[in-house]
Amino acid sequence: MDTSWQFDHMLVDGEISTAIAASPRIEFGPPPQLEGDDGCNKFGGEYVVTSDEHISIEVARITKIRCGIVDLETGKTTSIGDELFLEVLVNSARYGIQDAQLWIYSADSAQQR
Repeated sequence: MDTSWQFDHMLVDGEISTAIAASPRIEFGPPPQLEGDDGCNKFGGEYVVTSDEHISIEVARITKIRCGIVDLETGKTTSIGDELFLEVLVNSARYGIQDAQLWIYSADSAQQR
């Protein structure tokens, strides 16, 4: 796979979600290396691809920068989807490439491209 991909959108429960703080990306290096960012934090890990389009992604390290929107009334920071992006990656089950776009399908049916 040895290439870099920019996030476009995610399908969650059949609905298109673009609720991500910035533009996440993932770069598949020489197997098994991967790195990227979720729109806020950088991450790295490993991936395994089989010939039948199954993929397994493990995120082994991630920075922990405080990201999101701060509610000025409560002072709480809310995530804008960066956690969901990583959740779909680590729960990935298979992938496909269509029209020069990488589609990742998680085991719970969320999709992103």
